[in-house]
Amino acid sequence: MKRCLLLLIALSVASCLQGQVAASNDDEQDLSKFVGVWRGQFDNLPGVDMVISDEAGQRRGAILFYLHKREDANSPLTSKPGVPEPLFDMTVEGQTLRFEVSHKRAHPPDH
Repeated sequence: MKRCLLLLIALSVASCLQGQVAASNDDEQDLSKFVGVWRGQFDNLPGVDMVISDEAGQRRGAILFYLHKREDANSPLTSKPGVPEPLFDMTVEGQTLRFEVSHKRAHPPDH
């Protein structure tokens, strides 16, 4: 179930981003269309927050995923924020912003 929720959240973010960006030939120009704060919801609860900036030519971004869960079958769905993670290797291809996120802190290796 957790994987499904994360997948739905990721797809929601992708569709929000793709739906509001116009294509251009210049990747630098394209990135400026993604600059800002993006928020995705799931069942009217926060699902993901993403911040993208391009200050003085420095591309930066961070993403925060929320964990959705129920205490039991009869309790309401709740949303709890995780830890913000930086975005790596941001590139623009047409109307798509591609990036990588480290998963290391979400599931640290056993010691």
